[in-house]
Amino acid sequence: MRLRWVLGAGLGFALVAGTPVALASSASGSVRPSMTTAAPCTSASYDLTVGVATSGTTWTVSAMGQVDFVHDDLTANVTLPSNLPVPALAGATLQVELVDGTAYVAVPPALAGFVGGAPWVSIALPSGISRGIDGLLARGATWCANSQSLVRTLARGSSVYSLNTASTGTRGQEVRVPGRNILPALHVPKALTTKAQGSFGTGQVPVDVWSSGQGHLQGINFTAPSISVNLQLSETNQPVTITAPTGAVPLAPGLVGLLGGLL
Repeated sequence: MRLRWVLGAGLGFALVAGTPVALASSASGSVRPSMTTAAPCTSASYDLTVGVATSGTTWTVSAMGQVDFVHDDLTANVTLPSNLPVPALAGATLQVELVDGTAYVAVPPALAGFVGGAPWVSIALPSGISRGIDGLLARGATWCANSQSLVRTLARGSSVYSLNTASTGTRGQEVRVPGRNILPALHVPKALTTKAQGSFGTGQVPVDVWSSGQGHLQGINFTAPSISVNLQLSETNQPVTITAPTGAVPLAPGLVGLLGGLL
């Protein structure tokens, strides 16, 4: 049975609204996060930007949408890199939905001829990928609800420092994490990150975690040698309904392989 999560999106996040989170300060300015228990988030809106530098070229992908942690579903408007060497997709924004282990992608007009004019294509995710996403989202639901659970996950053997507090009540903390430890610390499945691991380098990477006055995760951002990530969360625990689009046709395995090769 697929895990129920409340990003990775269920990336997973948990804290009862209004529950204070204590921090132990030291003379050096570092802080020690403490843990509280609380119910995971049920939903959230997100805005994610990822930049990857390789062979002198930077590729930037952004996505924004909603996550239903309870039903393991999400939506995403994904904007592809403007320098993508596929004219029909360069700079395009694709509407994507993940519903019950199947990914649905709205077909760009320039590619509609490949699928008989269908408005959507569907791709059944391999079981290993689906389980990996479920697990990541389950943890995300916990991190969403209680930002300190994420800080503590990252801070094992690392220092945590307070950042300037925003006038809105947002609190920031910096965790200095060895680059090679970031993905394993977040329990990101190797099947999803095998090629990405080298982008983090071997030195320490300052990871900034931002929290609301209620302790909910509001954002996380970092810049490593070859990769940068900026994730913002909002509208946690608001009603959300995500359903599979109608008129979708299964994408032929051969076409999936062709597109993968081009990208």
